[in-house]
Amino acid sequence: MWREFPPLAITVSILLCATATAQGPPSESMNNAVSAPMLELSSQDEQVPTGLDGRAWKELSKGDGLEKLFLVRGIYEGLILGRSSALNQFYTKTSYDHLIRALDQFYSDYRNEKLPVVVALRVISMELRGVSKEEVDTELRRLRTIMSQIPR
Repeated sequence: MWREFPPLAITVSILLCATATAQGPPSESMNNAVSAPMLELSSQDEQVPTGLDGRAWKELSKGDGLEKLFLVRGIYEGLILGRSSALNQFYTKTSYDHLIRALDQFYSDYRNEKLPVVVALRVISMELRGVSKEEVDTELRRLRTIMSQIPR
């Protein structure tokens, strides 16, 4: 069964499961939800964001598109198979193709380039669920501010 999954999807799935487990359950409020997966590096509170961002997403555009499918599918399979409590923050009643097109559109705005794909999918999920534009914009501004303060 695992031979059917591409290596990238397995890697992303494992990373997301480990990240979700390390962070514990997310807040009930979308405004207080974890903004980006983080990996603790030392006891000095040094943190590094994990995952691919918008610049990496655009690089995947140069291929045949399979990498994007593998990444998005890997994120969702990691959340589902890992039984992550964060799954409720992600819209699941659509196709991978629709999510890929939404990510392409999301990252066409240069201000979103630093946001990890997992975070972008959460914002896209807010839109697909019908959250007000004002709420989505407020969340986007908050996330952009957080990510602009993290050295890359």
